[in-house]
Amino acid sequence: MSQSAPKQKSAQVHPKSAQVVHRSAPEDKAKGDATKSNLRNFPKTDVRYWKDALTRTKWESEDGDGEAKTFSVQIQYQHRRVRFPLRQSSEHAAASLARDIYLFLLANGWEATLTRFKPDAVPTKKVPTVGEYLTAARAVSGIRASTFETYCVKLRTVTAGVCNVETGVKRYGKKGAAEWREKVEAVKLSRLTPENVQKWAVGYLGEAGDDPAKQQSRKTSLNSVLRAARCLFVPRILRHLSHLSLPSPLPFEGVETPKVGRKRYVSRFSPAILYAKAEQELRDAVGGDDAEDKHEAFMILTLALFAGLRRDEIDTLTWGQIDWAGNRLVIETNEHTATKSANSEAAVSLPADVLATLKERHKAAKSEFVIASDIAPRPGAYRYHHYRCNRLFDVLTVWLRNNGVKERTPLHTLRKEFGSFVARKYGIFAASEALRHGDIRLTRDYYLAADTRATFSPADLLKEAGA
Repeated sequence: MSQSAPKQKSAQVHPKSAQVVHRSAPEDKAKGDATKSNLRNFPKTDVRYWKDALTRTKWESEDGDGEAKTFSVQIQYQHRRVRFPLRQSSEHAAASLARDIYLFLLANGWEATLTRFKPDAVPTKKVPTVGEYLTAARAVSGIRASTFETYCVKLRTVTAGVCNVETGVKRYGKKGAAEWREKVEAVKLSRLTPENVQKWAVGYLGEAGDDPAKQQSRKTSLNSVLRAARCLFVPRILRHLSHLSLPSPLPFEGVETPKVGRKRYVSRFSPAILYAKAEQELRDAVGGDDAEDKHEAFMILTLALFAGLRRDEIDTLTWGQIDWAGNRLVIETNEHTATKSANSEAAVSLPADVLATLKERHKAAKSEFVIASDIAPRPGAYRYHHYRCNRLFDVLTVWLRNNGVKERTPLHTLRKEFGSFVARKYGIFAASEALRHGDIRLTRDYYLAADTRATFSPADLLKEAGA
């Protein structure tokens, strides 16, 4: 008995394992080729063109060959080819649908076409939580890590307010902060509708009551929070997050940001008297466990008041940044920190007596930093602003407040006094340059103390009257 041929293994009757073939039978090949040639004379806007492009799905079965009862079509556009199941058994209806798909594709592109005509092929976009959105935005933003974290803090503040998430630090201490953050970041971003954000903002301002000072303070805080949080939804970030299902409208669209008037700097103390006391109480301090701290605090005061340096610039200032021959120091990005902005990178002239003081300190220097501290810099820290000299800043802050500098940021107030002095002596343009501002309006509105005002007195009136 002859051995029979082995039975061929059949494929599963499933679209994923199907083979796409032309609907014409092999014996009709000649006829089909002629028909195809004729149909290609029609434009793609004609249903007759698409009749020849239709195919059925054919597969192998245990009982023999099988063929689908409905048509499908394969369309190629912009170097991409996709097959669409038409789910039509009528040749004319299937061809009409194929034409409609093609025309829709030309007008709207692949994403919209697949969403409408082949939704199963479009990955389902996920509605992100606040935490998931922040993670995705951080990966594509290109924003400085510390700045981005500031924006995150502001968005969490808004989210907690909208969703009534009580601050964890108040309830549980430091451990509660992590729990609070976890709860806030678990909130769906879709809950931050403009309406909800606006209601929270109005309620936040209302908590100030009728006290004008508290109202102004609340407006300033709310302005800062909303402006920073809104920066997380700018086009430069959103264009890279197409894989997320973002709410529409976005959380801060149309939300009103309270207007905050410019608060012109007002000098409330004498820098000359302050510096004289600093020489006596800080520079010349002897004995006691805090003498060295006072010496360092005096140097911090000197750099802020006579060079206009910011806190971070003082904290990471190295001896290598001082140009001894040029009587200046150079503020630049280095391995320890980045400058606040491109305009911040510049040379700062130093008075001769300040340079002499630095030279004396340099002789006894034991580290690369101008301000001595046992704490190492942490340039990678972004959840909070790390300062190697934070303890020394606190020492100086207490001393300044005890000597008449009552502003919220006493050390930064010294920088404003520096700018005001330069403006009085050399003009506002020189002050803006010395402060390394990118916009002179910033110098004018927030840094210069206007010590002269146009006034007149009763004596002036009598003089005009000829009395």
